[in-house]
Amino acid sequence: MHIQVLVVAFHGDLWLRACIATFRESVEPNTRIIIADNHGNTITSSLVDENNIAIVSLPGPLGFAEANNQALVKSSFDTQFICFLNQDTKSPSGWLTQGAKFLDQHPDIGALTPLISTYDGEGWDPNFVDCTRPLVSFWEELAQEKRESAFYEVPVIPAPAMVVRTDILKAVGGFDPIYGSYYEDYDLCHRIRQAGYRV
Repeated sequence: MHIQVLVVAFHGDLWLRACIATFRESVEPNTRIIIADNHGNTITSSLVDENNIAIVSLPGPLGFAEANNQALVKSSFDTQFICFLNQDTKSPSGWLTQGAKFLDQHPDIGALTPLISTYDGEGWDPNFVDCTRPLVSFWEELAQEKRESAFYEVPVIPAPAMVVRTDILKAVGGFDPIYGSYYEDYDLCHRIRQAGYRV
């Protein structure tokens, strides 16, 4: 397996089918999707398949950081990349494959995220906006419907769709549970940058 996707599900029935369906359309055979059942879900077993979608049970409910960390331990670290994906996401085709290829070609980059819009697609995710606010050139190019660069460096990226190199995750550690459900992604980015990689 090349990429492992972790989806922590907490009372996720409303979103999980769409999340997994849009992802299933775009995953390649070298992608494994792990649904971490973190309490309050009734449909997770119907989403499993024989090829690349599995479930791990968590002693939830746990906060985002601890839930993802335990899901990693219960699944494995045998892939090149780990993607943390929120349950309330819909994935455009090919973004993960493209992101993994980009990381493959740029060993100095430790983690990345795609452009993240709101669930209804009507605007940009507020956390994504906060992370990219300093990038004047990015927003100018986006407004002109052109992007000169495939990668824009920022201090931090949000975790709703974060792809991290597994070897770096092993080196710097997972999400710090002290943060519970906010800022654990920013903390992880800080540690990745301290280790000498770009985000």
